[in-house]
Amino acid sequence: MGLVYLDDKILEEDQLNLHIDEGFLYGYGLFETMRAYNRKPFLLEAHIDRLIDSCSLIDLEPPKRSLMIEKTEELLRESKISDAYIRINYWKAKAFPKFCIIVREFKSYPKKIYREGFKCIISDFRQNEYSVLSKIKSLNYLNNRLALKEAEEKNTDEAILLNTKGYVCEGSRTNVFLVKDSQILTPSLDCGCLKGITRNTIIDIAKKEGIGVYEKELLPEEILDSSEAFLTNSLLEIAPFVYLDKRPINGGIPGEITKFLSEKYRRLTLEIE
Repeated sequence: MGLVYLDDKILEEDQLNLHIDEGFLYGYGLFETMRAYNRKPFLLEAHIDRLIDSCSLIDLEPPKRSLMIEKTEELLRESKISDAYIRINYWKAKAFPKFCIIVREFKSYPKKIYREGFKCIISDFRQNEYSVLSKIKSLNYLNNRLALKEAEEKNTDEAILLNTKGYVCEGSRTNVFLVKDSQILTPSLDCGCLKGITRNTIIDIAKKEGIGVYEKELLPEEILDSSEAFLTNSLLEIAPFVYLDKRPINGGIPGEITKFLSEKYRRLTLEIE
């Protein structure tokens, strides 16, 4: 065992509660975030399944699905938090992978966001659609965090990342959707965007409601040419996207299809058994 300096102390490595392993050193691992409504995790199994599928892409032994679901539900019960933020971290360690689950009270986004919409920029950062990291929720998330920081420094809400070919990929923490001619357009997975759980749910809702959905390559100027746009993730749900680089989409007003799908999604969250 070696020595470690931490918090002004020199310790034997085996004295640490912090594990200096590949997850800590290299971000070799995965994470999932989701919400619980009325003490019930929403789409928990879909999140766990994505994490397990991602393990095969990075040579990481997958967790036992039933154990991860059981412990998430147990922690949620023990916390007695009704509307919760849930985060699962799963990472490579010396002997076998480890995981931790965080449950804390969910702090709702300001209602203004849903009423007035997101203001976004095209980020200077690019997403590499050829990299395995674009296909998973990796603990190595720095590119996305730097893009979000860039947006915040410009007093906007989100950064839209293009891929190496210049096509729209995703937001720093969201999937991107456009509406044109009453049809929904969204970047295809080949563009390097994450296969979002909320993304999949919105696509399913739209198709059931008879709204056409097309996954394709989209140029950034197509965002401004759309009749409306919106962003999705499991914490945010659905948020209108109304400005790009200070230029309005749909006159800077949230669109009707965005509002319709948002209501349908929220109804689903209330139907959890």
